[in-house]
Formats: sequence, C-alpha cells, structure tokens
Amino acid sequence: MFQLESLTKVSVLDVRVLSQKDRKPDELPGVQLLLQATLGAGVLAMFDGFLPGLLYRKPSGKTQSELDGLETAELTVIGEHVKRMPWVYEQTGCEVTIDFGIGGGSNLVLADVKVHRVSMRPEQTGVVLQWTADALGLNDSTRGKLTGLKRTDVQMLLKGPEVAVE
Repeated sequence: MFQLESLTKVSVLDVRVLSQKDRKPDELPGVQLLLQATLGAGVLAMFDGFLPGLLYRKPSGKTQSELDGLETAELTVIGEHVKRMPWVYEQTGCEVTIDFGIGGGSNLVLADVKVHRVSMRPEQTGVVLQWTADALGLNDSTRGKLTGLKRTDVQMLLKGPEVAVE
C-alpha cells in the first residue's frame, strides 16, 4: 500500500474541481490534485517487491562524494531505459494531511481520498512518483485553500485506509 508516513515534500502540479453534471444543489464539489514527489528507490516496494531490484541496484563502487551510512542506488540497465512507467493502481479511503508549517491546527486534513493514476520515472537521484488524489464533497473554504496550492510545494502525509480485521 502506497503511503507517506513522514512529512514529505510534494509538488502540487495541478488542481481541478470535480463536479458531476447533474449534481444536486446541496452536493458539494470535490478537488482532484495532480501530485509529484522524488522519493528513494525503496518506495517502489510499496507497489511491488520486485520493482526496486528491477530498476535499481547497489552501487558497484563508492565515489568520493558518497558518505558512509547513506543508502545509495544506481539505475540498472532496465532502469536506464525506462522513461516513464504508468502503474495501474487505485487506493480508496486514504487520509491526506497537508502541513502548512504553522502547527497542527492549521493543517488541512482530507478524508476518504482516492489515490490513482500512478506513474514512476526512475532517475539516478531517486524515483519520481506522480499520482492523482481525488477528495470529494469539500466545503468552499477547503476547496479554496487547495486551489491556491497549484504549482507549489507542500509538506504532506498520506495514510492508507484502515484495514478491518474480523
């Protein structure tokens, strides 16, 4: 399951209003966010355990600029040839928290978010992950705050859905 468990720098590439053609006057529209982040190669294991080894390998030789204790990886031959890889993925019931850096009360928390349309672009510095997040039924204030984030970087948490155990 794809999650961002610690605050992560995420670029908000686009913000779109989601509204049905024949919606009732009391139904609130939602927002679709196109998001992108550069993450470590290990994030690929959240989608498939074989992906990190397919696209990345441990460096063959240390360069002078590398520090001991830092995890580094280099692209495999396959990784060098992959420009952008779409991944069929959908996750519903997520919680997105956008931290504005002022404190917990100012954070914007979106519940029941759908994460989908994922793509991966392996690079030497890490994997560039792009995904879409749909949040439905938002009030005017929340929708306004989100539209103001277009073309900006934010600090974000993404929590997966709670799994019910019976």
